[in-house]
Amino acid sequence: MIPGIAEWEKTVLKKFKENEGSQCVSVKDDLKYGCAWTPGDRSGMSEKDQALPLCTCGSTFGFQQCWHPDADEVMTFISAKDNARAFEVGKAYLAGMCYTPIWIWVVLGILIFCLLCGGGWSWTLRKKGEDSRLVGSTRDPARARNLGS
Repeated sequence: MIPGIAEWEKTVLKKFKENEGSQCVSVKDDLKYGCAWTPGDRSGMSEKDQALPLCTCGSTFGFQQCWHPDADEVMTFISAKDNARAFEVGKAYLAGMCYTPIWIWVVLGILIFCLLCGGGWSWTLRKKGEDSRLVGSTRDPARARNLGS
């Protein structure tokens, strides 16, 4: 088996028994686990239905998803003797791990770039009070100043 996974599973079970809500729990790091975990003994836990996972990844606007790899992915790392990666994938295999998809960050970055750059360009045009399309027309502010003097 994977070294340390049994202790980790006991810690997650203890966290769920302490947690009264339906949100997934974090164990020693910022990652949250439990979105695919369906333990047989649910005494002292908020979710009693055996068919449902213990928690949801619920985050802001529901963008987080649950990663639950299959046994083949875990076995790949075990057979390669990559214990660190096998431990990480094994945790997700046992309980499911909440994550935010990369496309969320890409869309957010593009949106922020467009808002900052697009808003900055329009603000500088309005700040100057000059519009290159009006040069020479009767609505040109420079022409109105020259006619007024």
